Amino acid sequence: GIAQNVHFAGTIESNHALKIAAACDVGICLVEPISNSYALGLPSKIFEYMMCGIPVVANPLVQVKELFEQEEWLVYVNERDSHSIADGINRALHISKDSDLRQRERARALELYHFEHDMVNLNRALKAFIE
Repeated sequence: GIAQNVHFAGTIESNHALKIAAACDVGICLVEPISNSYALGLPSKIFEYMMCGIPVVANPLVQVKELFEQEEWLVYVNERDSHSIADGINRALHISKDSDLRQRERARALELYHFEHDMVNLNRALKAFIE
């Protein structure tokens, strides 16, 4: 049953959560788009899972699709359909067996999605705005 394969950890510190996530086969990030702030959001959980190199099951939020539309490690599901979620988890479990893909996912995350990289882009945009 589910209790043998899924661990419900409750609330834990973020550093500990990343250690747990790194040992997982799949990350799940389902956000119910009940308002624009949710529907247009870009959950940090997806980036955390990327840093861990695990495939992600997520619903197709606007910003998520815009940023990660063609990514092999991201499986989109309907967050209101249990069959869609179960199918997405199964597909992600299959993806998780591809260690090369997991390494590429993590390397890309480390290259593109970190503070220093964002600051370079922000500085470039500010300079262009000022000039």
